[in-house]
Amino acid sequence: MSVITDQWTGNGLADATAITSGNVATAGNFTGTNVTWTRAASGSPTQETVGDGFKVINSVTTDVARIDGTLASSVTALRAQLVFTPHSSAAGSTELMIIRNSTTSVVYIRYDGATRVFTIRDASNSADLDTAGAITAGDEITIDVVAALHASPTTSNGRVFVRYKNNTDTGWNTTGYRFYDSLYTKNLGITNFTVGRWGKTGGTGTMSSPGSLWEFCGIEPQTVNPADTSEQDASAYFADNPTAPYSLESGSITAVTTGLRLG
Repeated sequence: MSVITDQWTGNGLADATAITSGNVATAGNFTGTNVTWTRAASGSPTQETVGDGFKVINSVTTDVARIDGTLASSVTALRAQLVFTPHSSAAGSTELMIIRNSTTSVVYIRYDGATRVFTIRDASNSADLDTAGAITAGDEITIDVVAALHASPTTSNGRVFVRYKNNTDTGWNTTGYRFYDSLYTKNLGITNFTVGRWGKTGGTGTMSSPGSLWEFCGIEPQTVNPADTSEQDASAYFADNPTAPYSLESGSITAVTTGLRLG
């Protein structure tokens, strides 16, 4: 495994800076050169830099506040990552990370603020593929997603595998993590993947103060061997936990991590 090269951290801006279409790609906000970073929003949500990412605070269900990462070239497989910290202010269902091709979304990672569970949906967006057990508000969760098209893609043979790792509660789900693999049985479209989206991308959720936190939004091409179908083999495709100079939310202390996150 390795750390994802192309990540958006917002570290080129001071904490509590409002993110705009004009400053989202400021030097220092991202690593790598294979992704173009943009911002999209509707309504009047607050989206501002915090730590190694951004916080979203809004009170209207239809608000959108997201960051998009577009790959330099479309790919048949990719891996994406997010470190997400939901707070007790979250309510309703929010689509917090999405994988897309050039025309439509094909993988959704959702969080329900009321039940505090994560779910996965494919391009049909009609039924949950998997539901993770409830976390505690304030838990820091690393979410890893690998999406792969079949060699001869149809709308029923795409593959998505996901790992949730609870960095706060190592006893969550007994092992501290949850793994899901659809194998080559789901609708991920038939077109190469191009874009990752992070933030309040859709759903009916609300996030009043203090909001929820997205950090280390990352995406990069991947080559998946269809024979790697065991959990052990599939897990080798997930990225390492991200590490970077990390500023505490207060902004008063900065520490460089070497494989461990400060909590």
